[in-house]
Amino acid sequence: YHGAYNNYVSYGHEIAFTGEQGELVHFPVNHFRNIAQHIYVMITANRPIMEARAINTDNKSMAQTILANSILDYYMREKNLETVLKSAVEICIPLGAGFVKLEWNATAGNAYDYDEESDSYNYEGEVEFSTLSPFDVVVDGTKNSWNHEWMLVRTYQNRFNLMAKYPELADKIKGLPTKSEQYRYRLNLMSNDDTDDIAVYEF
Repeated sequence: YHGAYNNYVSYGHEIAFTGEQGELVHFPVNHFRNIAQHIYVMITANRPIMEARAINTDNKSMAQTILANSILDYYMREKNLETVLKSAVEICIPLGAGFVKLEWNATAGNAYDYDEESDSYNYEGEVEFSTLSPFDVVVDGTKNSWNHEWMLVRTYQNRFNLMAKYPELADKIKGLPTKSEQYRYRLNLMSNDDTDDIAVYEF
């Protein structure tokens, strides 16, 4: 999909010569990406439309749907939910599955109060979205449907942010291997890259 012919991305599109006497031209043509991109464009051409509907028909409930639709539109445009959904679609085409993780970040947003007992600030909090590949989501493979009783999700977060968020675990977090130190299959990470991101597993 990314043109990594002969196991090399940087030299994947070069014209080379092969055969017993170099009489054959090795000329890669990425038909797969072309087809995959057409599929991607067809799927994402129309924006996803999510519409809130009221269960009750009273005026208050109907008015709340207007607010809910405005919030949905805000997250689609301002919080990049549409971009995350498109990214999951693009991951799904070559890898067979793509995931969107929705979580509540209690320490995001503006601080609105200070707790003297815990010596910490209280924040507004925010809903956050991220895209995950099949390498980052573990489920029970014996199930016949997606009604899973459990799911394990791996994301990468900056170790210093986590140390500030969980000061009682700072020493343990500091000792964890980073993304570039782990000898595992990774996407889009060269061997000479260095990062402060560590794996965070949520069950």
